[in-house]
Amino acid sequence: MQLTLSRTVHAIYLSMLLTACAELPTKMSFYPDGTGADATRFWPDLPEVPRYQYAGQLTGEQNFGPAERSEPGVGEKLLRWIVGLGSGYRQMPRILVRPQSGMVDAAGRIYVTDTGRKAVFVFDDLQGKLHIWKQADRGDEFADPVGIVQGADGEILVTDAGLHRVIRLHEDGSVLGSIGADVLQRPTGIAFDAATRQAFVVDTLAHDIKVFDAVGSLVRIIGEHGTVPGKFNAPTHISIAGDRLYVTDTLNARLQVLDLEGNPVN
Repeated sequence: MQLTLSRTVHAIYLSMLLTACAELPTKMSFYPDGTGADATRFWPDLPEVPRYQYAGQLTGEQNFGPAERSEPGVGEKLLRWIVGLGSGYRQMPRILVRPQSGMVDAAGRIYVTDTGRKAVFVFDDLQGKLHIWKQADRGDEFADPVGIVQGADGEILVTDAGLHRVIRLHEDGSVLGSIGADVLQRPTGIAFDAATRQAFVVDTLAHDIKVFDAVGSLVRIIGEHGTVPGKFNAPTHISIAGDRLYVTDTLNARLQVLDLEGNPVN
């Protein structure tokens, strides 16, 4: 009885220690090495008019550190080692491997698809946390996530080229379902038109763009295999700006500009 009680007390104490350590305030930084921005890094270089300035980089858990940037004490180091926050504990570090696409939601969270980790990384600046989403639908995990965009009602749409479908996720990462499983061959890029609530999905292997409505039904197909304007050869990514589609027509070595119906724009 005494041994059982002792184990129970130790378990409760350890749980309290782990909880205290897990709740240490953290902060996301664009500068994992703590050096800060390089104000001299602009593009294009002078004498041209600069339009972009380097702001930093996101690589993974290295971007998150103590909110006060203070050196942890011996006790804190021990607790961090116990819960696996110390160096050398994890077999696979929580870092990007082969990032593909990214987006930012209204709350400022940064989402990055990673085909190397078969996951979606979520850099949450407000909470100071890094989330890694691996779960797709039908009990599957992500196989080859490529494109990502915010869809209707705040949901997150992720194309998975290996699963041959678009995964629908709630903003907390829970799975809502999928679309296009019966028609998509290798979905890669994706864009969403908020005005029509339609998702434009690049199907690289089919050499076209498939358009789905808000409930996931296929409404039309844009393009086919070819070299003339309006046709594609292994397209990969897509973006919507106003009433224009911008499509990287990869093996035709060009960027095509189309209207929302798929007609080439001169």
